[in-house]
Amino acid sequence: MSLWSTSPARTLGRLVALAALATSLAAIRPASALDNGFPPTLTVEGKSLKRIGTGLREFLFFDIYRLGAYSESGNCSPSSIVSANETKYLQLKMLREIPKDRMVSTLRSSLEDNLPPNPSAELREQVKAFLGKFSGDVPEGARVEIIYAPGKGTILRQSGRELGAATPGKPFADVVWRAYFGAKSCCSDLKKDVIKECRGG
Repeated sequence: MSLWSTSPARTLGRLVALAALATSLAAIRPASALDNGFPPTLTVEGKSLKRIGTGLREFLFFDIYRLGAYSESGNCSPSSIVSANETKYLQLKMLREIPKDRMVSTLRSSLEDNLPPNPSAELREQVKAFLGKFSGDVPEGARVEIIYAPGKGTILRQSGRELGAATPGKPFADVVWRAYFGAKSCCSDLKKDVIKECRGG
């Protein structure tokens, strides 16, 4: 029987039901759309990590990079994400080329905003050395990876190539992770997206 070969009232009811079904189906996004290319689990430094969530870093009207955040526990609490002494991983998939000077200045501001009160000279020097690892522009399509491994430190990679030696100590790692998930996050919308996804929102 055709949708239209019935009374107007019944036809209207069916149209409303179809519209509701279409809306509910649109809300169920496929896994690939939710993943944005970031798998639910991966292995880093010999540890199995769970995806905390993903988010988009925007500036004005421009999409800058897409971020995937991972940890061993997969904890959704921002404070726990920062404080947990476990292997953690950030991957930034660059959606446009970022000049070296812009990358360094933006990172410097984010890291310095998240230093603890009265930071040690060593910690300040670690921030400076970390920023110095960027030797050129970061091209569109590049993958910037930041890994914290207990006992080893913070590792920086660009498109699979390790940039210098690991930065030792958890205090520096805390600065990096506070820059994303602390009270002075560099990108509050991205942080909200990651936490919302982690909590099943």
